Amino acid sequence: MGINQNFCINTSGKTYPIYDVDKDGKKVGELYNRESFIEYGAEGSQVCIKFLGPDGVFKSAIIDTWQHPFNYSWCTDKPYGTAVISGKKYYTFKMRKSKSVYKADASKWGTVAAGCLVATTNADVGSSHNDWKEINYVQHTSGEWVKVNGAGYEHGYVDTGIASASGYTTIPFYGSW
Repeated sequence: MGINQNFCINTSGKTYPIYDVDKDGKKVGELYNRESFIEYGAEGSQVCIKFLGPDGVFKSAIIDTWQHPFNYSWCTDKPYGTAVISGKKYYTFKMRKSKSVYKADASKWGTVAAGCLVATTNADVGSSHNDWKEINYVQHTSGEWVKVNGAGYEHGYVDTGIASASGYTTIPFYGSW
C-alpha cells in the first residue's frame, strides 16, 4: 500500500521557504502563492512535498510548518468547475495544453486537447508518476465526456505538466486558483 499523494496549491497568499529532504536546514527554493505542488506526507511539523525548484528540477523537499505555519488547498477545493456525468458529481480542471493521458498501469491511453476539461473525484496523483493526476473522464473536443479506464481500473491519469511549470499562469492542469 502506497502513501497518499495529493495535488495541492499554495492558497495562503504567502511565499514559503522550502528546505531539502535531509533536514539539514539548507534552503532549496520557495513555494509561491498560487503555485502547485504535490503533498506526499507529514511528520511532526514538517510537510513533505514535491515542487518545481528554481533550478527547473521537480524534487522532494520539506516545509517546516513550525517556523512557517502553512495553509494550502487540495486541487478539489479549487476546481475549474464541476460536472455531473452519469449521475455522479466530478471536479473538473481545464487543460491549457494538450497532454498525454495514461491508463492506471502507465500505458498510454490517448491525449486530452488544449482547452478541454478532465474530471476527477479526488486530489490523488500517481504513486510512480506523482506529476500525473488521477482522472476518470476526458472531455472530447466535441464536448462529450469519454471514460478513462483500462488495465483493470476505472480511472487513469493525465500529465499535469507540474514537472516543468507549476505557477498558476503556466501549469497546463488548471483550476480556479
